[in-house]
Amino acid sequence: MRSDRPDYLHLHHVIMWSRMILSDGSISKQLANPLATAIILPMAALPVFLGVVFHQNDGLCLGSFFGFVLLFKCMHSGIIKASHLRMFFVRRPKKNSFTEMN
Repeated sequence: MRSDRPDYLHLHHVIMWSRMILSDGSISKQLANPLATAIILPMAALPVFLGVVFHQNDGLCLGSFFGFVLLFKCMHSGIIKASHLRMFFVRRPKKNSFTEMN
């Protein structure tokens, strides 16, 4: 992997590309990029908010940290799997000599 190329498995890219795939191409890359940011911002704010609220309780902070790590992992892999399934099951038929004759 080249270091001057973006890593398309970061959450921002995964959400951006999944929005484009799940919309059947009706959402452009220029629109999917800010949509991905708008989706990520509330998700990033919630752990920060809970950390501020529970800053006195180490057990709750540690539990919420591991909970958010697990939630992130499940969400990340779930989005990738859903996008792959969508691409697999909603393929458009390729043109061939049999479909062109009709």
